[in-house]
Amino acid sequence: GTIFIPNDPLFLPIYLWIARVGSVLFVLLQQIILVDIAYNWNTAWLDRSDEAELDEGPGKGKKWLAAILISCGILYTCSLAE
Repeated sequence: GTIFIPNDPLFLPIYLWIARVGSVLFVLLQQIILVDIAYNWNTAWLDRSDEAELDEGPGKGKKWLAAILISCGILYTCSLAE
Protein backbone atom coordinates (compact mmCIF):
# COMPACT_ATOMS: atom_id res chain seq x y z
CA GLY A 1 0.00 0.00 0.00
CA THR A 2 2.85 2.47 0.67
CA ILE A 3 3.87 2.42 -2.97
CA PHE A 4 0.92 4.70 -3.75
CA ILE A 5 1.91 7.41 -1.22
CA PRO A 6 3.08 10.52 -3.08
CA ASN A 7 6.64 11.67 -2.40
CA ASP A 8 6.10 15.41 -2.42
CA PRO A 9 4.21 16.29 0.76
CA LEU A 10 5.56 13.56 3.04
CA PHE A 11 9.17 12.82 2.21
CA LEU A 12 11.27 15.95 2.22
CA PRO A 13 14.95 15.64 1.22
CA ILE A 14 16.04 16.15 4.84
CA TYR A 15 14.17 13.01 5.89
CA LEU A 16 15.84 11.05 3.11
CA TRP A 17 19.29 12.16 4.28
CA ILE A 18 18.45 11.35 7.89
CA ALA A 19 17.43 7.85 6.79
CA ARG A 20 20.60 7.40 4.73
CA VAL A 21 22.90 8.48 7.57
CA GLY A 22 20.93 6.43 10.08
CA SER A 23 21.14 3.32 7.93
CA VAL A 24 24.92 3.67 7.55
CA LEU A 25 25.32 4.05 11.31
CA PHE A 26 23.07 1.03 11.87
CA VAL A 27 25.12 -1.18 9.53
CA LEU A 28 28.39 -0.05 11.14
CA LEU A 29 27.01 -0.79 14.59
CA GLN A 30 25.92 -4.25 13.45
CA GLN A 31 29.42 -4.97 12.13
CA ILE A 32 31.03 -3.85 15.39
CA ILE A 33 28.69 -6.07 17.40
CA LEU A 34 29.32 -9.04 15.09
CA VAL A 35 33.11 -8.71 15.37
CA ASP A 36 32.84 -8.30 19.15
CA ILE A 37 30.78 -11.49 19.42
CA ALA A 38 33.34 -13.36 17.30
CA TYR A 39 36.24 -12.20 19.49
CA ASN A 40 34.39 -13.12 22.69
CA TRP A 41 33.49 -16.55 21.30
CA ASN A 42 37.10 -17.19 20.26
CA THR A 43 38.42 -16.08 23.66
CA ALA A 44 35.96 -18.30 25.51
CA TRP A 45 36.89 -21.39 23.49
CA LEU A 46 40.63 -20.67 23.83
CA ASP A 47 40.17 -20.37 27.60
CA ARG A 48 38.37 -23.72 27.59
CA SER A 49 41.24 -25.21 25.60
CA ASP A 50 43.76 -23.91 28.12
CA GLU A 51 41.69 -25.24 31.04
CA ALA A 52 41.46 -28.66 29.39
CA GLU A 53 45.24 -28.68 28.92
CA LEU A 54 45.76 -27.93 32.61
CA ASP A 55 43.05 -30.18 34.04
CA GLU A 56 43.10 -33.21 31.77
CA GLY A 57 46.69 -33.22 30.57
CA PRO A 58 48.66 -32.29 27.48
CA GLY A 59 46.89 -32.59 24.15
CA LYS A 60 43.38 -32.57 25.62
CA GLY A 61 42.65 -28.99 24.62
CA LYS A 62 42.98 -29.75 20.92
CA LYS A 63 39.28 -30.55 20.66
CA TRP A 64 38.44 -26.90 21.45
CA LEU A 65 41.00 -25.66 18.94
CA ALA A 66 39.60 -28.05 16.33
CA ALA A 67 36.09 -26.78 17.16
CA ILE A 68 37.26 -23.20 16.49
CA LEU A 69 38.68 -24.19 13.10
CA ILE A 70 35.64 -26.25 12.14
CA SER A 71 33.19 -23.50 13.10
CA CYS A 72 35.34 -20.97 11.23
CA GLY A 73 35.27 -23.16 8.12
CA ILE A 74 31.51 -23.67 8.35
CA LEU A 75 30.88 -19.94 8.75
CA TYR A 76 33.18 -19.06 5.82
CA THR A 77 31.43 -21.64 3.66
CA CYS A 78 28.03 -20.26 4.62
CA SER A 79 29.14 -16.71 3.83
CA LEU A 80 30.28 -17.72 0.33
CA ALA A 81 27.20 -19.78 -0.46
CA GLU A 82 24.25 -17.93 -1.92
